[in-house]
Amino acid sequence: MVSVSVSMHIQANTNTIGVRVNTEQEQHAALSHTRIGYERDALRYGTGMLRRFGWLYYLLFMGWRLRHLRLDDFGVQRIRQASQKGPVVYVLESASNLNYIALNTLLNRRRLPLSVFANGVATWWWMPVRQAWRRWFGLVGLGGRYESPTRAVQSGWLREAIAAGSTATVFLDEKTSALRAFHRTKADPMAAVLAAANAGTDVQILPVVILCDRGPDVQYSSLVRFLRTSRERPGSLRRVINHFFRPHRAFVQVGEVIDVATFLGRVPAPRQTRAMRTLLRRYLRREGETVRGPRLNPRSVMRDIVLKNPPMDALAETVAKERGVSVETVRRKMRKEYNHMAAAYKWWVVAFLVRITRPLWTRVYAGIDVRDEDLEACRAAIRNGTAVLAPCHRSHLDYLLISWLLWVREVAVPHTVAGANLAIWPVSWFIRGAGGFFIKRSFVNEPTFPAVFGRYLRELIRNGHMVSFFIEGGRSRSGKLLEPKLGVLSHLLAASDYRPLGQEVTILPISLAYEQIAEERDYAREATGKLKRKESLTELMRAPSVLWRKLGRVYMRVGTPIPLSTVVSGKYGDLSIQEQRDLTLSVGQQILHNIGEQMVILPTALVALALLSHDRRGMRTEHLVARAERFRASLVRLGLPESSSLSAPSHAIHAALDRLHHHRISGRHRPLVEDFEDADGRVWAPVLERRVILEIYKNQVLPALGPMGLVTLALRGQGAMNRASLVGRFSDVAALFRREFILDPSHSHAEIVDGAVLELVTYGALQVGSEGGVAVADIALFDEIFGAFRNFAEAYGLVAAHAKSTLHGYPADGRALVGRLLELSEDAQHGIVSRAESLNYITLHNAVKSGLRDGLLAELSDVVSVNETVMARQQKLLAPMLGNS
Repeated sequence: MVSVSVSMHIQANTNTIGVRVNTEQEQHAALSHTRIGYERDALRYGTGMLRRFGWLYYLLFMGWRLRHLRLDDFGVQRIRQASQKGPVVYVLESASNLNYIALNTLLNRRRLPLSVFANGVATWWWMPVRQAWRRWFGLVGLGGRYESPTRAVQSGWLREAIAAGSTATVFLDEKTSALRAFHRTKADPMAAVLAAANAGTDVQILPVVILCDRGPDVQYSSLVRFLRTSRERPGSLRRVINHFFRPHRAFVQVGEVIDVATFLGRVPAPRQTRAMRTLLRRYLRREGETVRGPRLNPRSVMRDIVLKNPPMDALAETVAKERGVSVETVRRKMRKEYNHMAAAYKWWVVAFLVRITRPLWTRVYAGIDVRDEDLEACRAAIRNGTAVLAPCHRSHLDYLLISWLLWVREVAVPHTVAGANLAIWPVSWFIRGAGGFFIKRSFVNEPTFPAVFGRYLRELIRNGHMVSFFIEGGRSRSGKLLEPKLGVLSHLLAASDYRPLGQEVTILPISLAYEQIAEERDYAREATGKLKRKESLTELMRAPSVLWRKLGRVYMRVGTPIPLSTVVSGKYGDLSIQEQRDLTLSVGQQILHNIGEQMVILPTALVALALLSHDRRGMRTEHLVARAERFRASLVRLGLPESSSLSAPSHAIHAALDRLHHHRISGRHRPLVEDFEDADGRVWAPVLERRVILEIYKNQVLPALGPMGLVTLALRGQGAMNRASLVGRFSDVAALFRREFILDPSHSHAEIVDGAVLELVTYGALQVGSEGGVAVADIALFDEIFGAFRNFAEAYGLVAAHAKSTLHGYPADGRALVGRLLELSEDAQHGIVSRAESLNYITLHNAVKSGLRDGLLAELSDVVSVNETVMARQQKLLAPMLGNS
């Protein structure tokens, strides 16, 4: 340690203290001593926070009332990190003794820096008797004098206290009243804060909001706003009601640290104080909106904004002329479509649904696992403009899950796009009240609805309302990510053109993983080709039966955000139709890829993956556990997050086996795996007729292994291949299975192959020669990866093999074609199908759709014709995949 001689003169009121510091430790001790001095000196101003409270605090049961006051760990970390960099200045909107004492209580509880000064409030009411006596009689009676908060600013004391490292609080508004007139600060404390920053102090300004009321403010008329206080800036009466009658709802939200140095460099000195106040008001309003959401327009006002404008008037006239009806008839139809579609958000409906659905997440499911950084990503997107949630769709419970979780974790509840099939009274009334709005499955032959929906979505985006939509459209019955649906996404990209200047529209891909899916029995039915049960009131009445089940935990993760300003470089509306479609498809694929990267690894998924990738019926326990751990290690290397139970992988895998063995469906014991003993130990095997359910859980993590699986499909039966040949064959295989596996659109096939080969080498399945050639290193490990994807090759191989003999001349209906394939005899399937899950209706339907798109199948006079050239090409591509090892 180099000795440094520093002479430090600190002016505190009228006393000058000279401190000679010889080491860094002495500097730190001197600075701490100085801060303590300012804390003691702050007693004369009577506005500093207290480490202990007096009789009035306990007489009013303030400690008991504020016991539920919350500040999340992310906010605590933000304050601590800021305090390590420099003096902290808390900034709040309006001066309030109750809010100040509430913040004081929370900072004491979390052992965070306390403020030595605040404008517009007084804390001597809350002091212990001895401390209050010393203040009044020690200062005034013994020759001292009362120092007003104004003098603390004017004398330079506040600036020097901040420069010495002390914490302060600044209220932007000081409401005048008879009780507060004596404590009103006539000098601007923000000027003192900026003066300390201009002198070289690294001041850390933190916007802080204290909220008790979760409801968003409503854009009432001027008269109503005059007669009532807003939720954003509550009056004294509302604050008293909040603190004394709603203390369990109270929480503190801490915003991002203001970059003061950058601000001072951009704004001239005469305008700095005023500009900083304007900036802080914007930051505080933004923090409030991360919890409440922006102001709401009444439903009638929103309808007029959407429908009464020149473009919509022109559309009504055009449609009226084309249909031969009056313009008023078209406008009535548009109003009817709007009323049936639009949300009618009421915060008390959300609060009611949160309360009644709590048992679903605390009793049926063993809680929801979400990280603080994922929630902070949502808040950051709201702060930057408009957040758009794009979750995968696993269950009908997804709607409730996201809204419930965001509400209980103090994040704004989104407006959610829901299918028109859920518009069942009275459920539709509650969905609209919770922010849901309904759209039709198809816009074909709908001349006005797309425009009404697009305009409504534009207004939501423009006003900063969080929006949630399912990128896959409907629920995934297979557990795998589906192809992106482009309808809502295209309207969203168009709406992003109208975002306010300086505001961003950020898409947040969200992965949802269930240890057990509530609708798995229905999904298993549909996998055999049976029709989906239509949503109805009767089906709704059966829903409470789920409350008697135990379904494990739910996991939610947020993938890499996608700012639309980086995607839509110019005006989306200026692109051609084909360019719009290509861009929309690319964004949709990127969303799904980002979701797949954050799919949580569950023990049940590892067990299902290990069992279904095995060529034989059963596996011994030690072999199954070893294979599951190899899959887990590979998924972790690929960046997927793990569930907390996998901290002890072997134990978690055994527990998952036991869970699947004692699996229950609708209250009945329906095991997914069975076990038996032989001479060499215990053997586990999937129950044959329930392999399709295991397939659902296997497919949850399969997208991450997609590139590796496609490489094994390309290499199967080929022996060694050079890099160029492998990339070419990989492209052909990826094109064939594009409905099954969505690759990262930001990387070329060559880059994807290189990454997959590297992981397969690490896995031990492949080896790379000196000249870049790729060959199988361990056939058993190679078949582990290939086995997880074999059922897809078999399904597509079945379509290609029987396209001419079975499907040619058959009615051109996708469901009928798949039904025809499922009717094939076992003799016809022999040599192609070795696994029950290969006959999954969903996979076969994807294969038929791919055949129609690739030209293998074509509609001709309402029947199917087969292109033999394409058939031969696909059979040649698939033949090595269907052979034996």
